Amino acid sequence: MRLLWCIEEVYDALAERLVPTAAAMSNPNLKHIVGLAGHPGAGKSTLASEVVRTVNKLWPQKASSLDSQVTPLDVAAVLPNSHRWIPSLPFSAGCNGVENPEEAHARRGAPWTFNPELLLKSLKTLRSQGSVYASSFDHGVGDPVEDDIFVSIQNKVVIVEGNYLFLDNGVWKEISFMFDEKCG
Repeated sequence: MRLLWCIEEVYDALAERLVPTAAAMSNPNLKHIVGLAGHPGAGKSTLASEVVRTVNKLWPQKASSLDSQVTPLDVAAVLPNSHRWIPSLPFSAGCNGVENPEEAHARRGAPWTFNPELLLKSLKTLRSQGSVYASSFDHGVGDPVEDDIFVSIQNKVVIVEGNYLFLDNGVWKEISFMFDEKCG
C-alpha cells in the first residue's frame, strides 16, 4: 500500500475529478464553484492555480471527444479571495466600520479587514450571469486592483481560495453556502 503522493499526483487527482463535472455542464451559465480555505501560507494559491492549470491541460482531450469541431478554451479559473481586503485609503475612522485605522492596517488579514460583501456580490454575479470581473491584489502598492480578474462564461469550474471562506458568522456564512464543493 502506497501512502505517500508527490504533490503533482494530488493536483492530477483533483483535476481528474473536476474535468467530468465540467463536461457534464451543458448550460454555459452554470458554474461548479469550489471553495478552498486555509491558513495564510498553507498553499491555497499554489494548489488552486496548479489544479486549474491541470484541468485546463486535460480539458482539450475531453472537449475534443465531445465535439471535434470546437477549439477548446480554458474551462477552469481561480478567483482569489485574499485580494478582497478593504483598501488602505478607506482605513479612516468611521469608514467601513473601522474605528481605529492604524489597528486595521496593522491587523490587515484579520476577518474584519476583508470585504466579504464584495466577494458575495461577485459570487452571486457569477452564478446569475455566468461571468464576473473581480479584484486582484497589487503587492507593490499593498492594495486591491478592482476588476483586474475576469472569470468568463467559458470557465465552468471556478476555484475560490481564501482564509475565511467557511466562517460561520455574518456575511461569511452566506458566502460558505455559495460553494458546490468545499476543501479546507
